[in-house]
Amino acid sequence: MELKKYKVLLFEKIKRQIASWFESNLFESISNEEVYRFLHSIKGTDGTVELTGLHQLADRLMADIERMG
Repeated sequence: MELKKYKVLLFEKIKRQIASWFESNLFESISNEEVYRFLHSIKGTDGTVELTGLHQLADRLMADIERMG
């Protein structure tokens, strides 16, 4: 599978998860841990498919969550 297809799959995964959060009407009750796990999965994939900017953003957001405790 070519790199472009992996990128498309990653963005579809991100879109599905965010849409799920908004559609559930429970967006405010999503735990930091759940968001952290989501970002961690993104960070692990985007580095592999050469999405450096997204990788760096996920890393910064994860650090923010860690500081929030």
